[in-house]
Amino acid sequence: MKTQRLILLIFLMVSTVTLVAEGTPGLRFHFFDNYQNAWDVSRGTATATEIVIPTTFRDLPVTRIEASGFVHFTELTSIVLPNTITQIGNRAFRGCTNLKSINIPYGVTSIGIAAFDRCTSLTSLALPGSLITIANVAFSGCTSLERIVIPKSVVRIGGRAFLNCPNLTIYAEAESQPSGWDSQWNPDNRPVVWGYVIGGSND
Repeated sequence: MKTQRLILLIFLMVSTVTLVAEGTPGLRFHFFDNYQNAWDVSRGTATATEIVIPTTFRDLPVTRIEASGFVHFTELTSIVLPNTITQIGNRAFRGCTNLKSINIPYGVTSIGIAAFDRCTSLTSLALPGSLITIANVAFSGCTSLERIVIPKSVVRIGGRAFLNCPNLTIYAEAESQPSGWDSQWNPDNRPVVWGYVIGGSND
């Protein structure tokens, strides 16, 4: 069993591989072994302004947006994530100032530090019911963000997660602030609608 695992690691562990058959050309994939046998993905040499991340690469799932994977990719306007993604890494989309559209699929459990910091063109975002953690300054500086829905599943939000979001209204499914949310998660005291229900009287 150990021999088979070693062979798999030798075959798949490469520093840079480029997607050709599916998804956006030029994406970079990095194999990691956490007993899941899966891939990180980052921009690589991709130049398209609309990015599509594939579900699999070399028959294994793509599960993480790499830390700083698309950092300061200012030409990026939209990105489509597959339902295999479970983590969005630290600074993944930091400074993507023209990013207007991104889906965060069910299955994502964590959004890393400064993952969407200074994504100044984002206007609204719905977070999936699988999400558990929103890290520090995750959405800091999203100056055009007007609406975000936080599901009940979120038990941890880091400090200054929504710093400098002057147009934001937050819709939280929780009835009140969970104990695991940092006291400075909403440092500018943007309005919060607690007990939000999609399609309900407070929608």
